[in-house]
Amino acid sequence: MRSRARDDARRANIAPSSLDDGGMARARRAVNVSSEGNYEDHRACSFCVRYVLYLPTDHRSVRARRREIHTVRIVPPPPEAKTNGLFGVVSGAEDGTVMRLLYDASRAEGLRLYAPGDVCKHPGGRTVKALSVFKESERSYILCAGGAKEVLLAFRLAWVRDDAGAWDIKSTALVIPKPVDEAGARSWTKGCGYVEPRAESAQRIMDVAAYATPSGKMRVLYSTSRGSVSTVAMREDKRGWRKVSSLAYHTCPTLAVDVLETSSGAWACSGSTDGAVAVWRLDDSASISPTCLIERAHQSGVNALCISRSTTEGSFLIVSGGDDQKLRCQEIVIDADGAAPDRVAEFDFAHSSAVRSVWSDGARIITTSVDQRVKFWEIVSNDDEFALIQREGVVTQAPEPEAVDVLSSTDATDTLTFAVAGRGFEIFTAHR
Repeated sequence: MRSRARDDARRANIAPSSLDDGGMARARRAVNVSSEGNYEDHRACSFCVRYVLYLPTDHRSVRARRREIHTVRIVPPPPEAKTNGLFGVVSGAEDGTVMRLLYDASRAEGLRLYAPGDVCKHPGGRTVKALSVFKESERSYILCAGGAKEVLLAFRLAWVRDDAGAWDIKSTALVIPKPVDEAGARSWTKGCGYVEPRAESAQRIMDVAAYATPSGKMRVLYSTSRGSVSTVAMREDKRGWRKVSSLAYHTCPTLAVDVLETSSGAWACSGSTDGAVAVWRLDDSASISPTCLIERAHQSGVNALCISRSTTEGSFLIVSGGDDQKLRCQEIVIDADGAAPDRVAEFDFAHSSAVRSVWSDGARIITTSVDQRVKFWEIVSNDDEFALIQREGVVTQAPEPEAVDVLSSTDATDTLTFAVAGRGFEIFTAHR
């Protein structure tokens, strides 16, 4: 530790001879070296909490899972708590649990992550692959969770105050369907009383995106490991789902979907293991065909998609990352006939391993990869240029990161708070 502090001191222009305990602390603060603390969750599984300050980012690392986290979502705070740095975090993991925690930047360091708890256990204890959060009101959100056996769950997450006035998240189950096994998969062996195990559905939900129709009704778009893409509506009174639309194009596993809400309707994109990206105009038709196709967007699987508004009027952007390590930004122009691909910006070998998750607001991009890097990119879009420029990057302490979700500040600070999840997760706060 002391040798590392000496190296940090040289970088911070602090004399090595001054490295008593106070000097070591000053060196850490100057070059953003980590210190550690501990926390325990509801299953008595230790949290390893690291406090690391990077320029321009600070993050809190939490290893709260025995198995890898596949998906993570941030629940925005209620209006009364937006200035306090409070928000919720929900995650879905390989062990089938959907877990939630609270983060409060106003609390003392080491206590900012608190109140862990399970929202649910996936039926059969199987993998939770994807989460999506739909805003009902300023204090209420619907959490949709998809995973094994093509089971789609729904919960209401509501911000409430306890008797002491502290904020908490209360979860209520809305839809928990039973897994459906394939017909005819159960057989009996006469004479010995042996029952052949049922063959479970091999199809799993790979990604989920909840969105609002122009009338404000919730719809859920999801993709599966067999290539099907569908939209469904929740029937809260029946505690189930009603199929609305079938989006027919992909014939191989569809790994990622995303939706952009506009005043005139919703646009969606989907990506599959053959490297293709399809663009859809969503409505409540029983069958929907793609508006346009990008057949070789990536050389192999499209692991991550983010559709966002563009700085150019009459267009939107589709940011994608794949197994080929490429980061791609496709401009889609809306016309009278629907939409068509226009300019494209690509960055080969954006990471040294497969790109697993992307986020964009139309001007900035955040990417994560198996190489444990979190990278920040700028989209340059004008009449003369359309390009991706790498700006910053940090190393995440969570191994095998698979997912990222971002909460943008609503004030003039232009702060991005985001969670990166893998075998554990980290919370970052990045400033311009």
